[in-house]
Amino acid sequence: MIFIESDRIHATDLVLPSAGNLSGQQRWEIPAEGTSLKDVERQLIGSALERAGGNISKAAKLLGLTRNTLRYRLQKYNLHPD
Repeated sequence: MIFIESDRIHATDLVLPSAGNLSGQQRWEIPAEGTSLKDVERQLIGSALERAGGNISKAAKLLGLTRNTLRYRLQKYNLHPD
């Protein structure tokens, strides 16, 4: 809905989501000392498994992966669902 009573809409009239909250996604901050993509992926997979209660199918869905792709990555990183 637009509630502006003028002929033009200005940037200050708009309320936009912050860059870190587009489409429900959070903004990732890289530590000053850096990090590896491998470590980030491992943490993300671990978080998805925790949220899914160890259920691989549910964790895969949370990550937008197929079950087989997640199983491959679990094996690749030597991770085991609890």
